[in-house]
Amino acid sequence: YNTVRQKAYLCASTTSMYTVFGSLCYDLINQKQEATPQIQQEIKEWLSQKPGHHPLAGRIGIRNNCIVILAESLESWVLEREVERQEITPYLNKLLQDSTTLYAPHVLTQVKGGRSIDAQLLLCAGMLPINSGTYSSQYPDHTYGTLQKAMHQQKNSRNYLLTIDKVSTWNQGVIAYSFGTDTIIAYHDFELTEAFGTHKRTGDGSF
Repeated sequence: YNTVRQKAYLCASTTSMYTVFGSLCYDLINQKQEATPQIQQEIKEWLSQKPGHHPLAGRIGIRNNCIVILAESLESWVLEREVERQEITPYLNKLLQDSTTLYAPHVLTQVKGGRSIDAQLLLCAGMLPINSGTYSSQYPDHTYGTLQKAMHQQKNSRNYLLTIDKVSTWNQGVIAYSFGTDTIIAYHDFELTEAFGTHKRTGDGSF
């Protein structure tokens, strides 16, 4: 079951194979995995073998503002490309050419069951997602050390989250405040002058 569940590209439905009750049982068993001394020792040994990471001196100046753009399901190969002499991503291309933009194109996905909300955990808190389930639902009140809190502490900044989703999606309405977000501007805050998709998602123009 675990092999089927963890393989992102294995097209198989665990529920039909192991029944609804089998799937619920698996989730219940794997939700609360304890960090045993053996697991903690394995983590320490793994970390000791990895090189240390340090800021690039002189490469990044002091900044008072930080804008993070998370584009769900965007593959970077389309950036700076043209189709029939028309740019596919003109606005993102302009940002890439800006000297203040930090862009890391060679990154492998590390998300788990939380998908897009896992990306926020990775980027903002520097943590890997849990193996089973979604951290934003299981640990919404956890104390997270995040980029937002660091900006607030060092720059006295006000942190905003702009999303075209509803605050209930991935439990963002709760987890965002645990991350140190001050204001959430979400689906119901936009005037739906432009919509797309079967679910009438907020379009680029409205956003």
